[in-house]
Amino acid sequence: MLKVSNNLIRKNSQRLEKNLFTKQTGGEDVIHHVAKSEEEEANWIANKIEDIVNNQDGVNYRDIAILYRANYLSRTIEQVLIRKGIDYRIFGGLKFFNRKEVKDALSYLRLVCNQEDLAFERIINTPARGIGKKTLENIQLVALNHQISLYDALTLHSDEIRLSNKSKKEVRILVEAIEKARRSTLPLHEMFEQLMIDVGYIDMLKNDLEDNRIDNIHELQRSIYDFQVSHEDAPTLENYLQDISLYTDNDSIDQGQYVSLMSIHMAKGLEFDYVFVLGLSEGIFPSFRSLAEDGDDGLEEERRLAYVAFTRARKQLFLTDSEGFSFVTDSPKISSRFIDEVGNEGIIHSGSKPRFKTTDYVPKQTVSKAELIGDNKVDDWKVGDLVNHDIFGKGVVVKVNKNILDIAFELPAGLKSLMANHKALKKLTN
Repeated sequence: MLKVSNNLIRKNSQRLEKNLFTKQTGGEDVIHHVAKSEEEEANWIANKIEDIVNNQDGVNYRDIAILYRANYLSRTIEQVLIRKGIDYRIFGGLKFFNRKEVKDALSYLRLVCNQEDLAFERIINTPARGIGKKTLENIQLVALNHQISLYDALTLHSDEIRLSNKSKKEVRILVEAIEKARRSTLPLHEMFEQLMIDVGYIDMLKNDLEDNRIDNIHELQRSIYDFQVSHEDAPTLENYLQDISLYTDNDSIDQGQYVSLMSIHMAKGLEFDYVFVLGLSEGIFPSFRSLAEDGDDGLEEERRLAYVAFTRARKQLFLTDSEGFSFVTDSPKISSRFIDEVGNEGIIHSGSKPRFKTTDYVPKQTVSKAELIGDNKVDDWKVGDLVNHDIFGKGVVVKVNKNILDIAFELPAGLKSLMANHKALKKLTN
């Protein structure tokens, strides 16, 4: 493990020369596993954890940690651990489905699906629409008098509710967005993305520079997409909300033996016998944001962070990533350059063959490319083209590689690699 970690950190030019060493003899090889999907990646980790606990004398769940570059990456592994009955604890953050933006987004979906009153109360003033406590009480009174939902009270009896002109305008935008989503024939993950744009939630997060929260919204979109792929017979919104109720209702207090989940930043100074570092895909770790904002210095800091993660393991280190399409980088996934940089000595690769930036990568998809990324019929991109993206905003093309564009967006989006014909991407007139 230390040989692999030392090989990695030697790639940094701005560092003090040092090599970690251990007095322990032997030691297990580092295992790197490439899964076909994020779901398979999480299942592989959970199965390996059960194998370690069941077959290694004296090992329990507290000897094991799962680390990730950013908190949104915990979503898939949390769902798998819950399904398998493996207790876990999140350190330095909330469980994925307990995060505010995730609860907000699910409330919008519940409002689309069944006009749920609790969902209405949660999102009616998020983003701000001038609906204060007294106005909400007025809506509740109208709903009670007519024995209808809060949403119907607002839409059918607005004349009985005292709203300012500004609030009327904002409420009209909200209602139009909800009804548009209800009528939508788009795949669920695309309907969700459009809903978050139409109600102003993405703009709210962008204006507040809440890039981590935007990542969580993208990860929830990935959850919806994964649901569609695995439920081709009935990928309805109602079925999706029922499917995730297991995770949203999982509020039990972790006690006794549990696996530790945390970001790498939280893991500094800690050690565990067995450590899993997941999500080692280019653009995720190293992070596109760090590379875009800080260039070579950002890359070296990301590499130092990887070194911290790799050296948290006392007995064995597991590194994982997956194939597919990233809704965060908006591009096909390839293995992190850090996997390539550690060399081949002391590391065993399993699963699919790692794919790095220098290799051509055609992602395996269960839906057609057109369904996944759309098609805006643009095939003449060049460096310097100005663009606008529905979520990332305005940017400029800095590199063209066949049908993949590297685009520098305004902060907080930063540098993104996107398919040239992504439906959310439009070329602007120079």
